[in-house]
Amino acid sequence: MTLGVVMLVHTAFGRAEQMIRHWADAGCPVVVHVDRNVGQATHDAFVAALADLADVSFGRRYRGEWGMWGLIAASQAASRQLLDRYPQIQHVYLASGACLPLRPIAELKAYLAARPDTDFIESVTTGDVKWTVGGTVKGSPCVFHFHGNASANCSTAMCGCNGCCECGGRFPQGSRRIWDRNGGA
Repeated sequence: MTLGVVMLVHTAFGRAEQMIRHWADAGCPVVVHVDRNVGQATHDAFVAALADLADVSFGRRYRGEWGMWGLIAASQAASRQLLDRYPQIQHVYLASGACLPLRPIAELKAYLAARPDTDFIESVTTGDVKWTVGGTVKGSPCVFHFHGNASANCSTAMCGCNGCCECGGRFPQGSRRIWDRNGGA
């Protein structure tokens, strides 16, 4: 067993259950994070629906608001739980309940097995990619984060305001890049 799955779920529990069963049927252990915003009755029914799967477990629940650190905490905690329970895992696949594999899982497992020392993580700095130049990232150092259901709309509106004010996307004095092109600190 070289592949384990961490799945973050907050809605569409029927589809998420199908996907968890799909991964489990392919021999992949799954740790599921259910958003803390989901009601207890819905959570408990979802856990009960998957109780017949020995290699499916549920992790600590975090609030998974858009753009907030709870999603990172949930991913880290579930990944740690997965690796602690299954130390033979070489790759952790992070998915949402809506992620549908385009290729057979056996093919993915063979691909990963042929590359046991490769981490498939995309990491870049804003200065190294063209899609950030002139886009919403240009004004992002001047924008503060909104939460709630209107987050995306408020953030988009603020980016537009920053463009009108020619905020310019300069990083605040004293800030620095955290990651270089190779992902190091």
